[in-house]
Amino acid sequence: MLLSREYAPVDDEDYLDEPGVGAMIGSDGMRKGLQMAYRARSALLHVHTHGGRGIPRFSGIDIRESRKFVPSFFNAIPQSPHGAVVLSNDSASGLLWLGPDRSPIAVTGFVRVGVPLQRFGGLQ
Repeated sequence: MLLSREYAPVDDEDYLDEPGVGAMIGSDGMRKGLQMAYRARSALLHVHTHGGRGIPRFSGIDIRESRKFVPSFFNAIPQSPHGAVVLSNDSASGLLWLGPDRSPIAVTGFVRVGVPLQRFGGLQ
């Protein structure tokens, strides 16, 4: 189980002008995220949205790029799992790496803590 404590949006200037993708974070944006997670000694999850409704799927580009950058998070923060999450307007999907040389595992569900408690993703 992972608990989310903080969310940090990527600054506009940290996106690359990359035709063919909706948005791509540059090295400065990734460095800022790593620094934040390093100070807190916490997991780092790359979160983005595809919009729409229902359980979203990672695109081919999402999977290819995540397989490149997520394992590198372990260089700075080896004690924590790291991953990627894709959101829709009402659900989410996730991939979590437990080590730099391990294959990702699917996140089986999400819970938003509040009133009411909301379960979504694979945990219906």
